[in-house]
Amino acid sequence: MEVKVLEMIYDGPIVNADIQLVNYHHHYYEAYREMNCNSFRSLSIAVGLNPDVFYSEEELTQKADTIFLLLAGKKLMGAVEITGNEIQHLVVNVGFQQKGLGKKLLMYGINQIQQSGYSTVRLFVAECNQGAVRFYLANGFAEINAVIEEW
Repeated sequence: MEVKVLEMIYDGPIVNADIQLVNYHHHYYEAYREMNCNSFRSLSIAVGLNPDVFYSEEELTQKADTIFLLLAGKKLMGAVEITGNEIQHLVVNVGFQQKGLGKKLLMYGINQIQQSGYSTVRLFVAECNQGAVRFYLANGFAEINAVIEEW
């Protein structure tokens, strides 16, 4: 299915991160998979994807150093994936949404990218995911491009 995807950038001031995250580890696989499938279920269905299809444990383990998890004890609350100057995935567990954690994860991602020496942060978001689009715009991102992708 063709999906319109917006490229967005943040090139604003340096931000601070006030949360502690840990790198992904394979023993979090089931919780991470469940969180992503549940959080993106509506979007997946809207674009014609099976909401229960997800990366394999091996695929995630190979990129563990780019995935950062927000935990409360052993409960997975959210995560952000960062590669270079790009935030690739940002997700908040359904039971923890609407509590400001998305913004904390976003600020963590921006901060990590800025500390790596980049002045511009990039991300891509499906245009039909209007809640996410509004969230990124409200937090200093600007749309710079739109492309059609085959999902």
